[in-house]
Amino acid sequence: MCSRFYVDDSVDRLLRELDQGYEPGNRGREDVLPSRMAFIVCVRDGHPAVERMKWGFLKETAGDRHGAGTGGLVINARAETALERPMFRDSARSRRCLVPAAGFYEWNRQKEKAVFSRSDGDPLLMAGLCQPDPGGAGGRFVILTTDANSSVLPVHPRMPLILERGQWKNWLFDGGEVENLLAFRPQPLERFQEYEQQTLNF
Repeated sequence: MCSRFYVDDSVDRLLRELDQGYEPGNRGREDVLPSRMAFIVCVRDGHPAVERMKWGFLKETAGDRHGAGTGGLVINARAETALERPMFRDSARSRRCLVPAAGFYEWNRQKEKAVFSRSDGDPLLMAGLCQPDPGGAGGRFVILTTDANSSVLPVHPRMPLILERGQWKNWLFDGGEVENLLAFRPQPLERFQEYEQQTLNF
């Protein structure tokens, strides 16, 4: 599951790289929570475009409970079933997006927070799905999740589906590659944890 991530100036630089019309905001580090607005990359007129959308599909318009939710929102979709579930399948086929982040947070069963990011300092490219907002105000997005890799598994069994730089064009533009990319296993990440409870054996 992914329920919070953060962005910084490195994300702004990446957004500018993907969409020359995007104007960086010099906002520094900023946490993004469900129901908040975030900059994502989608397709507009056959080109990658930065759009500002709200995080979370509305449950009452979804008709499907196979996603991770917060209150009245569904914020994550399982990559394994995104092409099958009524809530996500149309978006998985034709409304895919990228959710750039400097890193994301996850909590273990002891409620201890861990921060995950790339070891090279580059932003993460999380695979997402988007749809028009039923209220007519812009759009909404969810983040796809998959089984945790070796770096995330000690903290949580699920993680965002993080794509590599060489995959983003296929994710946005090539419908024939979607099934393969949904099965992609993300690369290991750096983990930072201020405090981790230790178990002592006597």
